[in-house]
Amino acid sequence: MYKRILIVCTGNICRSPLAEVLFQSHMPWCQVSSAGIAVDNCHLSGSPAAPYSQQIARAIGCDLSKHSAKQLTPALVNAHQLILVMDTNQLEHIAHHYPNSRPKLLLLGQWSNISHIDDPIGQNLTKFEHTFNQITTAVLAWKQVFNHQHNPNQ
Repeated sequence: MYKRILIVCTGNICRSPLAEVLFQSHMPWCQVSSAGIAVDNCHLSGSPAAPYSQQIARAIGCDLSKHSAKQLTPALVNAHQLILVMDTNQLEHIAHHYPNSRPKLLLLGQWSNISHIDDPIGQNLTKFEHTFNQITTAVLAWKQVFNHQHNPNQ
């Protein structure tokens, strides 16, 4: 079973922070982190989670107030057993830049037939809620997979 999971999106301020806190709340036995593939390019390093992401997290009893965006690095890739991304473009980008990541690189929506988790950056609360619903569906599918691996008789 995976114990160290890294969730990656573009800027590490909208999607991956929400997925991180959802994973932590549903699977507390996992050590979950998040990062972005373009944090440095977008000058987001150290930025807080997007206000709507923080609002949604608060509504489900999670806290993103201390979140600080960070760039995906070789050290992060090497430190995690599973790396989950939002779409196939990110998967290919990471596989290209970090070839050793390929065996542990999957879509967040792998088990929920969601091949693309929408990026709500710069959009309204409704769009963030839609993205959050996609992330929730994906995380709950991972939880089911993990529970089955841990207890196959379920």
